[in-house]
Amino acid sequence: IYSEVLYNSLIRHKKIVELLCKNYILLPQTYGPFNTEKSAKKAINIFLKAKKIYCRDELSKDILEKEYDIKNVELSSDMAFILPYNKEMYNFKNNKKKLGINISGLLYKGGFNTDNQFNLSINYKEYIDEIIKYFIEKNEHEIYLIPHVIDLSKTVSLPIS
Repeated sequence: IYSEVLYNSLIRHKKIVELLCKNYILLPQTYGPFNTEKSAKKAINIFLKAKKIYCRDELSKDILEKEYDIKNVELSSDMAFILPYNKEMYNFKNNKKKLGINISGLLYKGGFNTDNQFNLSINYKEYIDEIIKYFIEKNEHEIYLIPHVIDLSKTVSLPIS
């Protein structure tokens, strides 16, 4: 899904580690499918040299194991679920249930080209907006919008409900 420039940059980091004769593991991520044979070959080379690969979804695991015959693959949670956070940044003082909604900014804006680049069967923006509206109207939850990618220099905690 990434541009060729970003994709090559991600590959370059692994190549540097290889040149330094160091082992590396690939943390939970979605892997494949690849749009071009060239991209697939670069990725397979990285996969074959990784000490361990963790996938955050079964589709990625299946692609690596069945399509590319990669053996050192395990299914794992996304690392975001275990990251620490600063509780003092949040005001959890009311009795409402807390509801966090993880939002992909990339999907919300329609992909890099803003035109449903990933061919989703639903309008992601409308879907997320409807979920938020539904829970606001129920008035039983304190809603937190959790972006998929966070810029800590701009993070603010403002409950919606």
